[in-house]
Amino acid sequence: KSGNANFETIQSAIDSVSEQNSQWIHIQISPGVYKEQVLILRNKPCIYLEGAGSKFTSIEWGDHLNATFYSKANNTIANGITFTNTLNTPLSDEIPITQAIAARIQADKCVFFNCAFLGVQDTLYDQYGRHYYHNCYIQGGFDFIYGSGQSIFEASQIYFSTGKYGPKRNGCFTAQERESANDSSGFVFKNCNVR
Repeated sequence: KSGNANFETIQSAIDSVSEQNSQWIHIQISPGVYKEQVLILRNKPCIYLEGAGSKFTSIEWGDHLNATFYSKANNTIANGITFTNTLNTPLSDEIPITQAIAARIQADKCVFFNCAFLGVQDTLYDQYGRHYYHNCYIQGGFDFIYGSGQSIFEASQIYFSTGKYGPKRNGCFTAQERESANDSSGFVFKNCNVR
């Protein structure tokens, strides 16, 4: 977005990373609103995406079938980025709410620092793997943190909302998909503010 970078989109920067990469690649993202879907394939591990702060760098898309941000690669790190699925906004009583994933994490050893995840239903699909979220803001109105991840959410804001002008409705914060007491997956919320 700055006009002084090597790439015009986040996806094109990710696409430039060599397959089966084993060295950390740092992708710096300038301030701006990036209206695109971002996919990190399984064969592109060790990518570190650094935004200018969640208030200044955001990735937005409005889609029912595909997440705004989808990582299949192990060892993915994101810092200072907002991930938004705009599909259900603005929300009203007349429009049915549908699944709209802002971020889908289907990989192991992924970390998110100082990020925001915004949506209404199924905002954060913590699908599989070990993940760590620190100082993040996660907003939604219907089981908006879900999946079979083995994840720690620390010092984060978990905010139940259907949006700034959305109707007041009942719903759930999480829908962890553990199937038995022996299932190793689970969500830990440590020193989080839940409201």
